[in-house]
Amino acid sequence: MSLLISQLGTNGVVTLSDTLGTVIGGPRLNQPGTFAVKVHAVPHLEAITGGCGTDAMMQPWAMHALGGTTARNVEQLSQEAGPVLRRIRDHAFGKHEPNETAILLWGWSDDRQQFVGFLHESAADYEPVERPVGAVGIRPQVENLDDLTPFLSSVDGWIEIANRIKDGDRAACAMGKKSCRIGGHLLEHRMQLSAVTGRPETVVTRLALFDDYESDLRSAERHGVGSLATLAAIIGPRPKPPLPTSYLAHIGLHARKGMRPHPRHGSEPHSEGREGGRGSAA
Repeated sequence: MSLLISQLGTNGVVTLSDTLGTVIGGPRLNQPGTFAVKVHAVPHLEAITGGCGTDAMMQPWAMHALGGTTARNVEQLSQEAGPVLRRIRDHAFGKHEPNETAILLWGWSDDRQQFVGFLHESAADYEPVERPVGAVGIRPQVENLDDLTPFLSSVDGWIEIANRIKDGDRAACAMGKKSCRIGGHLLEHRMQLSAVTGRPETVVTRLALFDDYESDLRSAERHGVGSLATLAAIIGPRPKPPLPTSYLAHIGLHARKGMRPHPRHGSEPHSEGREGGRGSAA
């Protein structure tokens, strides 16, 4: 799991997230593996997307949102999110994920002339649930949300919320309870209407480093194991893509044996000491 705090308002969207990625299997379960951006600006759709769960769900979804969709806006992206996320899940895990996953979308709606938000959770088979304006989301979930609401009015307050959740996470680790392992960098994504263009703009700011960043970094470097390595183990090695046909033609693989590309004239026979030739091939 991850830290993800969000607030959807009439004037924009603010999110706060950590970057620590942990190992999801083996003897180093839940130990630092890498550092990853978990919230992404999707500027061509005037949207932001983020989530918490495993890289096997979050990173393929981010790749889809950033470069695999023909959606026109955040509403259309949310409509296609359910089927896409289910395909990602089935490919990576079958029908049963090892951890709960939540994917969120926020963005500007031209039709409604306001910011909107949508939640897609694994527990609900990734069907969309619209977030109301004014909604505050905190993950991992906290028991006394009302006690934290006053802190949402300033950046320092957001950092205080993150540190309090981090302290609770650290206490859970010490007691041997299941922990979401928050850490790394504390990033803010803020989307609001530009005073210049009148269109939404997103600003990303690194607010702070968690106090155990250095120790987590050393652990990840020492073991050389990251969440993406774990993902590769789950879905298997990536096949090498075939060489482009034009390249195959250039290197002469379409020609008879003993042919090789000539730097100017295409293919020519190998010359084994041929008079006027270039000598033996290396």
